[in-house]
Amino acid sequence: MGIPILIAGGGLITLGLILIRHHGVVWIRQQAEPNLSDKDLEFFRRQHRRRIQTSGILTLIGLVMLVGDMLVANRKDLLTFMIWLALLLLLVIWVLLLAMGDWWAIRTHTQSALAEMQIQQVALERKAERLRKEYRGEGNGHSGSGD
Repeated sequence: MGIPILIAGGGLITLGLILIRHHGVVWIRQQAEPNLSDKDLEFFRRQHRRRIQTSGILTLIGLVMLVGDMLVANRKDLLTFMIWLALLLLLVIWVLLLAMGDWWAIRTHTQSALAEMQIQQVALERKAERLRKEYRGEGNGHSGSGD
């Protein structure tokens, strides 16, 4: 077994397992948030699933690297080598697709939340203006003229 493959494969396995644990801790913390809307909770649930899957595939890539290197080193079979490389390539592409999906979901969720906040801001500004007018006696017939 080659030292670079051992380091890279072992590193990916370690990184994947650390990330899986981290995602679990974050998910537990997110579920305990008292002011979380159902929409946000669903977003975080899907995000957790994507990230666990991505970290699991990173771990799997590390395993495939180690096992494949042993298979290729023991047999000088070109077909085995090609299958090994194809499997690694497919796993890497899947991780990239999941990462892009996670980025897109975060972007969409953030834009939606910002739009909601802007709507709430406009509503609060209108309410504040109405209250200012009422306080000054300009609204609702409370002009103070003794009508």
